[in-house]
Amino acid sequence: MLWDVSLHLAEQFDMVSVIARNSYRLNSLWEEAHHQELHINPLQLDYKDEEHLETSIKDAIKQYGPVDTVVAWFHNAAPEAPLVSAKILNESGVDFRYFDIWGFIDSKDSDPEPEREEELRQFEHLQYRKIILGFTYEDDQSRWLTNEEISNGVIEAIKRDNPLFIVGEISPMSEKP
Repeated sequence: MLWDVSLHLAEQFDMVSVIARNSYRLNSLWEEAHHQELHINPLQLDYKDEEHLETSIKDAIKQYGPVDTVVAWFHNAAPEAPLVSAKILNESGVDFRYFDIWGFIDSKDSDPEPEREEELRQFEHLQYRKIILGFTYEDDQSRWLTNEEISNGVIEAIKRDNPLFIVGEISPMSEKP
């Protein structure tokens, strides 16, 4: 879903490491970046495997240097992945922006995981940014955002660099003025 975000970041930075579980999609992204003469370091792994995640991030830092921008969309099945990644990145001693993507379902109940945000904010070099993915209205009906809408919204959030950015809507139509 963050294909275009990965390519956008690769246009901005010398190297972008991308962690993904799906090897086919990751290889396709790498091929597209290579075709555009962009540099992506593909890291195919299941980020629920915290040890592998930690090792992969450390290896990428060792090979390419410290990270200054993170766009993280870890699903609830891997609740420790955000903290594992932030801890490793913080150890480099370089300030970095951490764009933490939340699906609307995850954030609508007044942050059911407020401790995640609090725990991430504890790292001295991490500059926390929260992105909430909402939904949109079409013909007076709500629908989920498309991959393109998600990518465009996340790219806009990175450009604006605000502490909170909402992609789409999070209020029901009945609550709109």
